[in-house]
Amino acid sequence: MLSYFGPRSRIVITSRNRHVFVLCKTDHVYEVKPLDFFNSLRLLDPGTFQSGLSHELYETLSLELVKFSNGNPQVLQFLSRSSREWTSLSQEIQKSSAIYIPGIFERSCCGLDDNEKNIFLDIACFFRRMDKDDVAMLLDGCGFSAHIGFKNLVDKSLLTISHNMVDMLKFLQATGREIVRRESIDRPGDRSRLWDAEDIKGVFIDNIGTSAVEGIFLDMSQLKCDAKASVFDKMCNLRLLKFYFSNVINNHGVSLPQGLEYLPSKLRLLHWEYYPISSLPQCFDPKNLVELNLPNSCVKKLWKGKKSLENLKKMRLSYSHRLTKLPRLTSAQNLELLDLEGCESLVRISHSICYLKKLVSLNLKDCSNLESVPSTFYLESLEVLNLSGCSKLENFPETSPNVKELYLGGTVIREIPSSIKNLVLLQKLDMENSKHLVNLPTSICKLKHLETLNLSGCSSLERFPDLPRKMKCLKSLDLSRTAIKELPSSISYLTALEELRFVGCKSLVRLPDNAWSLKFKVEFRQIDTDKFSKLWNRFGWLKKVHFS
Repeated sequence: MLSYFGPRSRIVITSRNRHVFVLCKTDHVYEVKPLDFFNSLRLLDPGTFQSGLSHELYETLSLELVKFSNGNPQVLQFLSRSSREWTSLSQEIQKSSAIYIPGIFERSCCGLDDNEKNIFLDIACFFRRMDKDDVAMLLDGCGFSAHIGFKNLVDKSLLTISHNMVDMLKFLQATGREIVRRESIDRPGDRSRLWDAEDIKGVFIDNIGTSAVEGIFLDMSQLKCDAKASVFDKMCNLRLLKFYFSNVINNHGVSLPQGLEYLPSKLRLLHWEYYPISSLPQCFDPKNLVELNLPNSCVKKLWKGKKSLENLKKMRLSYSHRLTKLPRLTSAQNLELLDLEGCESLVRISHSICYLKKLVSLNLKDCSNLESVPSTFYLESLEVLNLSGCSKLENFPETSPNVKELYLGGTVIREIPSSIKNLVLLQKLDMENSKHLVNLPTSICKLKHLETLNLSGCSSLERFPDLPRKMKCLKSLDLSRTAIKELPSSISYLTALEELRFVGCKSLVRLPDNAWSLKFKVEFRQIDTDKFSKLWNRFGWLKKVHFS
């Protein structure tokens, strides 16, 4: 084909699909940028505006529409030609971040294969501006190829990925939602995806959901309704269910006065904030679940007996104050995150967590009735263990040597054992408000990766250990509200120290002479200035000092 063109001919190819330029072996690719503010304003045609607008109102509405267009010339032209009055158009823009613009973006969605189309519609309806890895995890769990789909949609200018967030133009989002709306204009229960609160309310009240429904995302702060126990009976293909509050409002949400009889086994995401009953339906088979989130729920136990959980990767039951028992998790071999923060009725944790080889984060913060924790020594993937606020926990936990962050604040642990040296990858140790702690071993200096050590509020701690070797990574040391009277001369071994805090250290009387050779930031507040007055003349080099 190129033989038809003479020497030095210039061929300009325009396309929304980057793959076209690869096939054509183009020399240069220029990505058209959005119009800047000034040129966007110029493109708006004042001759088509509603007559009779005052200069001030015209200026205000012009700026509003230019901002809304995001520099897209086609959108600006549509806004100029729109038959709607400017004031009503402005109100529509303020009500919705995504307005459907007929005829402009549909052709961009033509030619998508099933994988690309499903991913595009899921993002348009549910996942815009969400973490890419979280979205990919759910899409892969639904049987789609997220990585390939993301790449192809980016190449076709239908998706952007920036700072690990998936995003798309709001006009493309509106186009995707319009495609779904057209699946059944008059019967929302026959659409594949539901996100509008009024549509969902109608489906629930009239109980008209069908097997066509694959996803429901409902902001419960926008409505209050009672649903029947059989509300999901006909939605056998439901794979994504998310009930959430963008703004918690009393007496709003979905109530189940007659309980809940059924949840589909095809669910990959079950996210229900303030879930109102004491358990999930006993007939529910969670074998396909990838993510289970029931924060602030009324759940006492999830279900009776054993269930298959081989696809589950995240489980969040935080602040489910009535939860007394966890199910056996032996089958959850792919579980990466378990969040039980604030489950204050939980007395014990099943030893089945010892078999969760892929568990990365275990959060038991503020489980105030928990007296012991099963050994996590063999959890080779565990990086974060949070036991802060477990106010009955007396013994230092036996944990994986690969853990990087360990939170034990507010416990009644008296001693940190010398075996802490085995946590060779530990970067952060937080013992804040562990008021019974009396001893810190010298072996702590063997933690070669430790960057943060928080001992604030350890009011029984009277001495900091004399370190036999340098700690080359420790950057922050907080000794606020401890009973420490003085620091050993080995404080100079903290060669990487950037911040040292002594807030409320009323027993502190001296620092070693060699401490002044270190150029770290020191904070003193609420200390006994009479006892400490001899040192004031040596603080000329300090970057930050507070006296009160």
